Amino acid sequence: MTEDENKALISVIVPVYQAECYLGRCIESVLHQTYSNLELILIDDGSRDASGRICDEYAEKDKRIRVIHRKNSGVAVTRNCGLAEARGKYISFVDADDLVLPEMLEKLYSLMINVSADISVCDKWAFEGEPPAAVQQEPEKTCMITGLEAMKSIYGNDGMTYAVVWGKLYRRELLDRVHFSSRRINEDEEIMYHLFEAAENVAVVNQKYYLYFRNVDSLTHADGYLRSTDIFDVLDTSIAYYREKKYDEVRRAAEKACLNRIINRCRMLQEGSVQDREYCKVLQERYRREFKEYGVDVPGIGYRLFCFSQGIYFCILKIKQHSGGAN
Repeated sequence: MTEDENKALISVIVPVYQAECYLGRCIESVLHQTYSNLELILIDDGSRDASGRICDEYAEKDKRIRVIHRKNSGVAVTRNCGLAEARGKYISFVDADDLVLPEMLEKLYSLMINVSADISVCDKWAFEGEPPAAVQQEPEKTCMITGLEAMKSIYGNDGMTYAVVWGKLYRRELLDRVHFSSRRINEDEEIMYHLFEAAENVAVVNQKYYLYFRNVDSLTHADGYLRSTDIFDVLDTSIAYYREKKYDEVRRAAEKACLNRIINRCRMLQEGSVQDREYCKVLQERYRREFKEYGVDVPGIGYRLFCFSQGIYFCILKIKQHSGGAN
């Protein structure tokens, strides 16, 4: 019996939609993991390109691959489908246009087992175009944090690492308690705070084992994304939940993140058309309502200034950025 046969099965779930240009490299990166006791579940979400055929061709070559073809229903439903089919004791998610370094699962599994964590987390490397030939890494550091500390980290400076489902390994029983919602945008963050809440301990390593492709054609780069309220609706729901549960530190971090995200969205929209600037006014009204509700817990005069005038706020912000200041 090999070393990997003594280890638990890991299910890697990859939702696939219109990914023919990137899918092969993604699949290859999973199949070349140093942790080989895995199953790769490819869910073809009604792709109209060659993605489905690519999945089938790989499945013919490697018995660890299972392919599910289904009618297009979105990434959330697709992930739920993958969870229903998964046989592994541990679960990991990879997006079809991303890659993982060969040691990712091995490292996340070892880290989780060594410290008895419920979730293990690694860092990511973002790239555009072709994947990097090598990833520059810092000296390895690991730490253990509580589930509540991980929840708060969703809204911190490195929030993306914690707010997304990929780049992690989960004990299966955590995911048995939750389901991805059918929300088109920000469904990751909506499920992550529930997963971290259910986790007693979360193990974190600073190594960039997950390669995140900045795809300009993806949903989060589409014009409709800038007008979507999903990201703010998720925050409103989570803030109400934190208030009910009396997770005060997490709630305050989420409240500040909500205001910052509205400001950032307005900044992006102001760089566009007159119609975009009109929508900024709608967002500013939302900002004023949000600020009135919980602004007392958000320090910084800049947040109050934005209530009064976006134009003045952004002018002052540019001046402060040039002088090294902040909100």
